[in-house]
Amino acid sequence: MPKVSVIIPAYNHAKYIRHCIDSVLAQTYQDREIIVVDDGSTDGTLDVLHSYGASIKVIPQKNKGTQAARNTGVQASSGDYIALLDSDDVWLPNKLERQVKLFEKNPSLGLVYSLAYVIDATGKVLSDGIPIGAPISNPRLAFEELLMEDKVPALTAVIRRACLDKVGFFDEAFVGAGDWDLWLRIAANWPVECVPEPLALYRIHHHNTWNTLLKTQRAFDEWLGVLKKMFAELPADWPGVAILRERALARAYVFGARCAVIAGDAVTAGERFAYAVSLDTSLIDDVAAVKGSMVALAHEYSANAISHQRYNQFGKSFFSGLTGTASELRSLRGSVLAAAAMKDIFMLYPQGNFKHIRPLLLFAILNDVSWLRNLGVWSIGIEALLGYRVAMYLRWTGRTLCRMSL
Repeated sequence: MPKVSVIIPAYNHAKYIRHCIDSVLAQTYQDREIIVVDDGSTDGTLDVLHSYGASIKVIPQKNKGTQAARNTGVQASSGDYIALLDSDDVWLPNKLERQVKLFEKNPSLGLVYSLAYVIDATGKVLSDGIPIGAPISNPRLAFEELLMEDKVPALTAVIRRACLDKVGFFDEAFVGAGDWDLWLRIAANWPVECVPEPLALYRIHHHNTWNTLLKTQRAFDEWLGVLKKMFAELPADWPGVAILRERALARAYVFGARCAVIAGDAVTAGERFAYAVSLDTSLIDDVAAVKGSMVALAHEYSANAISHQRYNQFGKSFFSGLTGTASELRSLRGSVLAAAAMKDIFMLYPQGNFKHIRPLLLFAILNDVSWLRNLGVWSIGIEALLGYRVAMYLRWTGRTLCRMSL
């Protein structure tokens, strides 16, 4: 019997599935079987799968969703370890080898994962090469860490089969959070360890299920659903359970603020952020961190319509929702909006897009004059205004300062 069973749920990924399967066949660790569950594809995915012949096992089924397809694959597998990979993602060649060695070194481990690079539809690495995922600081306290944040990219996870025999398979009630729900059930019983380097490639494209879950805010609903389920199952004498619950819910509502922003509802985002702070006031102890979080929200709110008007709208809506303890964060409004605008300016500058840079630059300085101490801002400003036009622009700026409403 093979040592590792690789489970690949596939749905309408004919464009990517060959790259995915080839990356498994190219692994330096070869004691494995590949099981692909075609979840009712209609785009020719099944034809691509059949072209591999006996090198993979193909199981067709009616469309039931990713978690159901994974469960079908696990039930048909025979390996001691279950490795997960989605049909639009890719592994690097030494992934399985590195992870199996960790299992063999530490027989108590229940789950081993790694980091992953983000790529686009063409395979280009995105996010400046910054990987997704994060290491667990203490394998034996992984449960507490994973309650606060899902650090495990699903395409990197390898699970000891004996764990599934005890805690069960993927909960098919969850579309996007089913993997996190399983990590928590495993981490509550076994140590979890991370190979702290990217061993896989996570592909972002227009048809990612996660994008829809964010925009519809179902991702937030599922996060709350996982926590409700988990705390209902925890023993009453679990150490610090009440504090864990509040801290976990607080981080869920921070995530909920992001979902609301993506859905275009900055007021609800502010209210959720305020509720998170009411649950865990430590969230605002680090001013730089909380400011960074709000800058990210402002930037995401304006991602599809970069303009100072859009940022102004976010500022009025989001900060009006900050009540209670969170109301003290309203003083950060100007610096948050300016930082978000400057982030766009630095992005637009290499493109020479001064038509958009000029109003954004004025908006940033009006909201936070401290940016005038930044030499880079002066350089961009001078180039944007182009020589003799500086004086004319300054006169216009003076008039605008009197009229502009923030």
